[in-house]
Amino acid sequence: MQTIKELLTELKNKLPRGSAKRIFQLLKMQGNPLTRQYISRCLDPEHSDYSWEVILAAVAIAEEYTAEMNELCQRIGRLNDTIL
Repeated sequence: MQTIKELLTELKNKLPRGSAKRIFQLLKMQGNPLTRQYISRCLDPEHSDYSWEVILAAVAIAEEYTAEMNELCQRIGRLNDTIL
């Protein structure tokens, strides 16, 4: 079983640049405004400031980002097929 530090490291690697801002905006819309600095600390495996709300928002953004990247790769693949 992986530790929370290992899981946070994996999650952080799957997040796009600027994700702290996106998490901030998402939590603000949900009525839970946290600072970007606190959000970044929550996602830092070396800190023990874990907030499940921040982690859940980060997972949602990572899933959305992964889906967007998969779709983009498929579109590029189709484009390459039509060019050849």
